[in-house]
Amino acid sequence: MSDAPTPPEAAGDPVPAPEPTPRSGPLAPEAPAPRPRRIGWQPTLRWFSAEYLIVVLGVLTAVGLNAWWADRDARTREWLVLEDLREDFVFNKAEVQRIRDLSARFLTLYEHLATLSDDAITGMPLDSVYTYTESLFISHTYDPVTGSLEALIASGDLGLLQDRALRERLTSFLQVLRDSDEEKQAAFDQVVQMLERTTRLGGPWNSPGAPFPVEPADLIRLRSDADYMAQARLLRWVAWYYAEVELPEVEVAIDSVLVSLDANLAR
Repeated sequence: MSDAPTPPEAAGDPVPAPEPTPRSGPLAPEAPAPRPRRIGWQPTLRWFSAEYLIVVLGVLTAVGLNAWWADRDARTREWLVLEDLREDFVFNKAEVQRIRDLSARFLTLYEHLATLSDDAITGMPLDSVYTYTESLFISHTYDPVTGSLEALIASGDLGLLQDRALRERLTSFLQVLRDSDEEKQAAFDQVVQMLERTTRLGGPWNSPGAPFPVEPADLIRLRSDADYMAQARLLRWVAWYYAEVELPEVEVAIDSVLVSLDANLAR
């Protein structure tokens, strides 16, 4: 018998090691397809909304600023126009009253002339003689200042005035002026006729101190001429009608405009 150890029994056939998988080549496995990238729509919408809001606000702000500036410029121009108009109409108010006062004064002088004797006239100083002579053939008419109003209408800027009542009163004032022009022209035509008539009686004359001042004898000659005095009477009637019937309507229109102007300037 041998004492050598008995070899262990085989545990079975050995398992072969797996072959390595090639990383490339025809036998390499296909790489998995990449997963699609997801883009969130909410952040994009928020960004777009913010950008849109900024643009809209910018446009609206620019439009608003332009409108505000244009309105501010228009109101500044309106204020200047209102001041110019008021200055003109204050003058027009005073001028109407001045013409009416002169008309009343000349009418009084004309009536008083009939009561004077020739001796009283002869003893008059030359300035008084001229005053009485002037009352026979002069009739003052009203020449309004309408430069600011006419410029406003000609430029098409009447709508610059916000007050509709003021615009209507300005238009009414111009209409009243046109209505009074007929009587104004009648008085002017009569004055021209009277001045022409004085040429055959030695005139026309100038005020004292002028090269050809009127003398007491000239006034006596005028007063003694029946035809001349008849014409003077007609002139005084035309002048009275113009001053006491037509001009009061003009004055009412002026007062109405001034009330509106003052109200607008007090805003």
